[in-house]
Amino acid sequence: TTKLEDEKVRLDLLQKGTLKQLKASKDPFVKLALVRRFAHVAEPAFTACYQVRLAAEPTLAGTITLEFTVDADGAVRGARAHGVDAEVASCMADVAASWKLPAQAGRVPTQVSYPLLVAPPTALRGQRPLRLPPPAAP
Repeated sequence: TTKLEDEKVRLDLLQKGTLKQLKASKDPFVKLALVRRFAHVAEPAFTACYQVRLAAEPTLAGTITLEFTVDADGAVRGARAHGVDAEVASCMADVAASWKLPAQAGRVPTQVSYPLLVAPPTALRGQRPLRLPPPAAP
C-alpha cells in the first residue's frame, strides 16, 4: 500500500459562509446551520472528490468555495465551485447540486457561498484544524 492509503485524508469544513437573498425578506430562507448540516453529511463524498486528485498531487491543499442558489422548493440550482483545483471543485459542485433542502413556502431564492478547506494530513501537522461541529438536531 502507499503512504496515502495509510493516512486519513483531512477535509475540514470552515464554519463561515455567506447568504444573499435574491429579493428583500425579513428572514433568510436558508440558514447557514442547515447548509453546514448538509455539508457535514456530504463530507465522505467531498473527501472522495479530493482523494482522486490527491493521489496524483500529494501536496494539494487549499480552499474550494461552493456557490449555489437554493430555491423556495429547496432545490439547489446553478451549483458551481472554484478554488485550489478545478477537478476537485467540479466534483464538489456536483455533490452540492444533488442536495434537496427542506422546502419553505413563501420564501425567496437564496444565494449561498460556502468554503471548504482541503489538505492532506501531512500539510496540517502542527496546526489546529478547523472542525465542523456535529449537526444540531432539526
